[in-house]
Amino acid sequence: MFPATPTVEDPEHMHGIVGLKADGTPGWSPKDYASIADETVVMKRKAHNPNCFNLARSDNIQLDREIPDVRHPQCKDVVYTSLPSVSVVFVFFNEPVSPLVRSIMSVLDRTPPHLLNEIILVDDGSDREYTHKELEDLLVLLPKVTLRRMPKRQGLMATRVEGARLAQSEVVVFLDSHIECNTGWLEPMIGRIAEDPRHVVVPMIDSIDPDTFKYTAGGLDVVAFDWGLRQAFPKRPIEGIAPVASPGMGGGLFAIDRKLFFKLGGYDPEMKLYGGEEVELPMRVWQCGNTMEVIPCSRIGHIFRSGEFHSGQVYPVPGHVITKNHLRAAHMWMEPQYRKLVEDANARLPPSVPLGDLSWGTEIKERLNCKMFGWFLENVYPELFIPGDPKFVVATGSLRNPATNVCLDTLGRESDDSKLGAYSCHNLMKKGSSQMFVVTKEDEVRLATGTYHSCFDRANKPDGIYIWGCHLGHGNQEWKWDKESGHLYDPSTRRCATLVTHGNDRYDVAMASCKDGDETMRWEIKQMAGVV
Repeated sequence: MFPATPTVEDPEHMHGIVGLKADGTPGWSPKDYASIADETVVMKRKAHNPNCFNLARSDNIQLDREIPDVRHPQCKDVVYTSLPSVSVVFVFFNEPVSPLVRSIMSVLDRTPPHLLNEIILVDDGSDREYTHKELEDLLVLLPKVTLRRMPKRQGLMATRVEGARLAQSEVVVFLDSHIECNTGWLEPMIGRIAEDPRHVVVPMIDSIDPDTFKYTAGGLDVVAFDWGLRQAFPKRPIEGIAPVASPGMGGGLFAIDRKLFFKLGGYDPEMKLYGGEEVELPMRVWQCGNTMEVIPCSRIGHIFRSGEFHSGQVYPVPGHVITKNHLRAAHMWMEPQYRKLVEDANARLPPSVPLGDLSWGTEIKERLNCKMFGWFLENVYPELFIPGDPKFVVATGSLRNPATNVCLDTLGRESDDSKLGAYSCHNLMKKGSSQMFVVTKEDEVRLATGTYHSCFDRANKPDGIYIWGCHLGHGNQEWKWDKESGHLYDPSTRRCATLVTHGNDRYDVAMASCKDGDETMRWEIKQMAGVV
């Protein structure tokens, strides 16, 4: 029997004080641990292993703790009526007890009882001892919670489909297993779905520090993807409380009309474990006549894992599995010219791993009369840079200093905050070359790599040019190239990219006040023939 749901809602504990044993004592109590000030690096390393967050700190915090209400003030004045009830689905694999149960309790504490029909936990074949008796002993103390165990690990997508299959409500809300729902988190999302069930909605995702567990506003809002089908973050302003269209999503937190979820086919049954589903589903949602929106009044905190004190793959997934998932998404929802960009940005599948039957997607496209990916680019994600498209590109090629035959060069360093260098021009005119760049009509200089998602950036440093992920926000990534003078310059300060010669064929790039006729500041673009 579940504990009785209270008849009077308590704003701080909408389902009453939950998690108590029959004698009124808590079923779980925080464990002693050092204060943040007294915790050593050695302690942190131990506490972060193997979850990439500080489990000792999580175990030291109440499961029903208070968190700051970070909503926009206007959110508190909105009144919602005639809302559907929901089934909340958590899926987990070897998730530690305290963050998982804290996630559940945040739903219970901050969700009106008449809107929360059930919480369904789907265990994706966990094999850690604590995920069985210790977890079950706590779950029986919580109302409205059902646990379903999969016989073996099948992955995020299959377990979510199982949760949706078990759900009894009109709307299904999928949540990650290490989150905390904030005040008023649910009503804005299901209110939008109640207006039109074709709206698929995601919350604003706030940050829970992986070491201190401090809850702070901000983390993820509008999400998209690059040509590698990895997350990208277009700068779309969120003004007030109005929903904002989003080309993609973080993946783990969203609400959807249950009938629509299955009408769209759930998840691709041949995409395994995880990786790619956070791109494939949004493309399918949009191209098949629906929308995906960020709801600013809905706020949920999420633990973003960190490798600062422990690095490792928390959920082991072979690389070729994610590659296959990406390629299946591209083959089902993109035309050949766009699909090729995804193929170029991903590793090749081993010969022993076939792409699989694509008829699942073909049936959905025909049944729902879904639109092409070109429509998606034009109407949903116009920010996505398309290499070779004259709408985006001024020139593609090497940036060469003619006086020395030296070219700008990544020197193989292409991660964020890497410093750009220079090297004798090697004329290797192909995509992926360390001397290949794209000057865009948005006044960026992009690396001609597989994803085209890295840009020249001044990085608030005076000493050169750095590489960072393109943010589409100008600022440190705004560059002008003057064909006549050859100047590549920062328009805000009129400082130019300048070749520095150290002797013995050693070169560097600096920023200096632009001077007409200075040959160290002249850069020619030797263009690559054809479309990149």
